[in-house]
Amino acid sequence: MVGGLKEWKGWKRYSKFSSHRGRTREMKHFRRYFFKMKLSDITRKHYQSFLNALQEKGYTHNTLDGIHTTGRMCFRSYHKNLL
Repeated sequence: MVGGLKEWKGWKRYSKFSSHRGRTREMKHFRRYFFKMKLSDITRKHYQSFLNALQEKGYTHNTLDGIHTTGRMCFRSYHKNLL
């Protein structure tokens, strides 16, 4: 899957081990929800629905914040590489 979440590992290069472990765990949520989508196909509406679904499942604010931080990193890296 070109441009997909499977191949995005931009955080891996410069992070500490503990950050790497957290980002790996947080990326599992993205892969589970967006498993067949390319990054370019994920809209703001899809992304907000994803975060809302996790909140409804009972994830805490800190967990959602970590997942959202990882998502921002992923999307920023994707857009940066497009330019």
